[in-house]
Amino acid sequence: MGVLGRDASVHASAGDLLSHFNFGLMGSSEAQLGRFLLNGDLLWIRLSDGSALPFPGLSATSVDVRVGQFVWTSKIGYRLIDRTEFKADADVGARYWHLGQQLNLNPSILGLNVNHSESWADIVVGGRVEVPLGPKASITALGDVGGWNATAKLDYQFAGLLNFKVSPKWTISPGYRYLFVDYRSRNSIYNMVTPGAVIGLTYTIGGNTGK
Repeated sequence: MGVLGRDASVHASAGDLLSHFNFGLMGSSEAQLGRFLLNGDLLWIRLSDGSALPFPGLSATSVDVRVGQFVWTSKIGYRLIDRTEFKADADVGARYWHLGQQLNLNPSILGLNVNHSESWADIVVGGRVEVPLGPKASITALGDVGGWNATAKLDYQFAGLLNFKVSPKWTISPGYRYLFVDYRSRNSIYNMVTPGAVIGLTYTIGGNTGK
């Protein structure tokens, strides 16, 4: 990450994130009509931390930091192959990013508090394949890529899921997801990887699917 020509490498484990976790959501939804698809994907997390300040010259005794990331992806797709033994979709859409940072000094006599945000959207193209492993299990692999220096330099994700149908309406899907973005504006850099295990729960309504 970087701002005003200064860069820093940042790494946070799952334990680090949970220890500073305030709020978060991750989920997706999908509607299907014939071979046409419409889906959306949400990732939202808010973290915070606070510490006493060892710099009395700033006229402050402590500092609070809050950071947030909101990512929304919306795509339309078409089922190219729709067979019992193999399904394949192609899709295109946009991924919207919003990053927010707040730094508050207590007390803030010198007015050094910082409240800044960055927002942008990338066009992405991708696809998804699904292969059954039996009457109640299947594998799903999906991914997309975008950016191409139009907004972000590069923006992509991929995921793999192992789906188990526990009832006619409900499916549980453990898997892995990897999300990458390299965004550079005039004054800031955000080159970030967000990988990790995921577990999903899918409820099917008629021909529509909500996750």
